[in-house]
Amino acid sequence: MSVGSNISTLFLGFNKHFEEEDAKRETIRVEVRKLELLSSRIKTCLQAVHQHTDDYDATVKRICAEVDSLLAECAKVFADLDKLISKDSYYKYQGRFNNKTSQFSFLCLLKHYLETGTLLSHENVVKTLGLEGNSVLITLEEYLHGCCELFAELSRLSVNSVTRGDFERPVKIKDFLHELHGALKLLNFKNDGVRKKFDSVKYDLKKVEEIVYDLSVRGLLNKTA
Repeated sequence: MSVGSNISTLFLGFNKHFEEEDAKRETIRVEVRKLELLSSRIKTCLQAVHQHTDDYDATVKRICAEVDSLLAECAKVFADLDKLISKDSYYKYQGRFNNKTSQFSFLCLLKHYLETGTLLSHENVVKTLGLEGNSVLITLEEYLHGCCELFAELSRLSVNSVTRGDFERPVKIKDFLHELHGALKLLNFKNDGVRKKFDSVKYDLKKVEEIVYDLSVRGLLNKTA
């Protein structure tokens, strides 16, 4: 057999590899699409917190119950996705879903804040999505990006809380965001994306501070607030 024939045979064998890769990418695409749809449904549920309601606590309880159910579905999809991706090939496929994992980090953080008024840890975000020990990860960068996303959403909630006459909620939000902002400032960001996002949260924090100041000047806050 000639040298040329050996080379041709070698390269023809690559076709099977490429076909398998194409099939895997398509299967991953299908699973990622499922995550996109679930993410959209969760965001729609959480947006209801901004609507006028006579019983905010009951609304939050209902919303969080719906979101818990959807997050359980997400965990199943992530489990299916994990079967397709080995730990040593994570970074090969990361670009196909890392913006989704960042988004789910934010959604878990927001849901938990609405429910408890506290910050969900990175470990518990991972646990909520069923990703302990999986190839698919919620990286610390994605978690921090989710933390930064909270500022804009809670700033908006402050505005809408005032609209419905809930004047104490902006104070609670301000205190929470101040603490979160102070913690984030302790980090020496190397990731450009997280750095850029962190640099922008000061505007949302300032908006909440201005809302609380205005309420205070107008005498609409409890003296103990």
